[in-house]
Amino acid sequence: MIISAHWYPDLKKIGEAAMFKKIANFFDGVVFEMKKVSWPSWPELKGSTIVVLVLSLILALFLFVIDVILTKLVNVIL
Repeated sequence: MIISAHWYPDLKKIGEAAMFKKIANFFDGVVFEMKKVSWPSWPELKGSTIVVLVLSLILALFLFVIDVILTKLVNVIL
């Protein structure tokens, strides 16, 4: 026989309490793990950001050039 929270309101309250306890445990774990993270210093963060932006720009320019070349090639063929 299946016990339903519909027929036993106390089970529903117990389930809700357990759910909130699980959520609280989850966030406790998140806080614990975030304390272990090695965050970069401000100069490291700026340097990494510059590297990412420059490489993104180089990749965008490379893809633009390839796109222009392929477009001209297709127009010549057709």
